[in-house]
Amino acid sequence: MRTLFLLAFAPALFAQNGAAITGTVFDLEGEPVAQAPMQFVNTVTKAVFRTASSDRGTYTVSGMPAGSYDLSVEAPGFNPFSRKNVTLQAGETLRLDIRLFDYQLNTLGDGREFRIDQTTPHATPSGPAPRTPDGKPDFTGVWYAQRPVDPGQPEPLPWAQKLFEGGWPTIRRMRRARAA
Repeated sequence: MRTLFLLAFAPALFAQNGAAITGTVFDLEGEPVAQAPMQFVNTVTKAVFRTASSDRGTYTVSGMPAGSYDLSVEAPGFNPFSRKNVTLQAGETLRLDIRLFDYQLNTLGDGREFRIDQTTPHATPSGPAPRTPDGKPDFTGVWYAQRPVDPGQPEPLPWAQKLFEGGWPTIRRMRRARAA
């Protein structure tokens, strides 16, 4: 009977202990920012809670244990946002609105869209490379700026893998062979 009583009220007990953070992500002009990726990291346990703002800029992260969290938001076209030591009490729903700053204050020709275009993947041009009248590649025009790319896990060449696996004795042998 006692077990049945505990099972019947378990959801209510967990709801009281779990905390939530809710709010809206805005830009400088007060417009909502859609799909802004957010991360909350518990400062003690290092548990990570992730979400993204909705199309209307709203977000909710629930089921978080009470504690202190570090918040970070990195949305394309905006400066990174962070807030340290956001404290949640058990059963609390904390309202936390976030205001993101544009890289260039959204100025004409160098605003948010320009920065997003620079830092996100774009379509690879199709067709042959343009040529000058003398047949050389034509490098004039506007080029995309270099952007961060995930190189993945590099794969060493076979000789480098053997060198790595053999350690210092292999390196010494190779140096002696080269010197001879």
